[in-house]
Amino acid sequence: MIALIVKQTCNLSSASKALPIKCLPQSFYRRIQRFFAGQYFDYRQISQLIFNIFSFDKVQLTLDRTNWKWGKRDINILMLAIVYRGIAIPIVWTLLNKRGNSDTKERIALIQRFISIFGKDRLCCTNLSVKAFSAI
Repeated sequence: MIALIVKQTCNLSSASKALPIKCLPQSFYRRIQRFFAGQYFDYRQISQLIFNIFSFDKVQLTLDRTNWKWGKRDINILMLAIVYRGIAIPIVWTLLNKRGNSDTKERIALIQRFISIFGKDRLCCTNLSVKAFSAI
C-alpha cells in the first residue's frame, strides 16, 4: 500500500519500482498482485471512506457509464459520482452484465444504494434524469 501511495498511482508495475527493497521489481510486482488477489474490499466502506475524506455534507450527483472490451469480455460499469470542484468522484458503482446502456431500473437501484449508505438528506441537487430521481 505504501508503494501505491508513494507513486500516486494504482499502476502495479509503477508501484513495484517505488520502494528500495532487496528483490527484483518483477518479484515485488507479483507480490503486490498476490496481495490484492487475496483481499476482500467492502465497497460500502470504501464509499464511506471517500465521503469522509472530503468531509462532504450535501452533494450533487452525476451518473455515467463506461463500456469497453477486455479480450472478448465486455466491461460495462454504471457509476454514480459526486460532483466536486469540476470533477466527478466515484462513490457507488455497479457492473452491468451486458453491453450498452443501463435501464431506469438499474439507475434507480444505484441511487437507492447511495441513499441506503448516506441518506436522502445528503443530496442537494442532481443532474440525474427527473424520471429516475423522482422514482426513489
